[in-house]
Amino acid sequence: MTLLIQPFFSRLLALVLVILIGACSQTPELQVTQESERSWDRRQQQLVNIDEWEIHARIAILLEDKVYPLVINWVRQQERSLMIMEAPFGQGVIRLQSNTSTNKNEQFKLTLVDGRFHLGPTPEVLLFNLLGWSIPVSGLKSWIKGLPQSNVDSNYEIYGSGRLKSLQQNGWLINYLDYFSEQEQPQQLPKRLYLKHKNMGIKMAIERWEKFEVSVESESIFPNFD
Repeated sequence: MTLLIQPFFSRLLALVLVILIGACSQTPELQVTQESERSWDRRQQQLVNIDEWEIHARIAILLEDKVYPLVINWVRQQERSLMIMEAPFGQGVIRLQSNTSTNKNEQFKLTLVDGRFHLGPTPEVLLFNLLGWSIPVSGLKSWIKGLPQSNVDSNYEIYGSGRLKSLQQNGWLINYLDYFSEQEQPQQLPKRLYLKHKNMGIKMAIERWEKFEVSVESESIFPNFD
């Protein structure tokens, strides 16, 4: 009996020590200073110019005590975008597109796996009509950069590093849990976010963030559907 118990407690003690050492070795959060505010101002000026990207992300939708996984590939070129989603509820792969249609009620197109599609004024309306819930795509095009939407009331908190820590806007609370390192991504854009709105939560982990390279195929990626 003793020979069995001693190795167990030895491993348990080693585990406790690893946890304690890890906790003690964590870098303490920097205090917010005037330099933090200046860094935040400079960062906002840089982020607002980022309007072309290619993102691969994994998302968990938390709704009514259930978790629904979602994989997203999002390509954006200024005001044109294509979001391909592997959706839950057996919906399969769906495509959400936008362009510069002159018809304000048909600026977004949601295409189902069987080829059927719906047009609408906002991505949120189309997603809600299909799934019964919606991702705040209109806000995400700013929030995913770690930037509040312009010309919309907001409350926010920053880290001592001058990056966004939390944001309240359009009824959503967005917490920024992690950023890419400078080695991973030059602008050190957000890597992990948690969004909360009423009884809905969205956990987002961005696996790849690249600049979208314009090519001769861009018209096939962003077709007009007037």
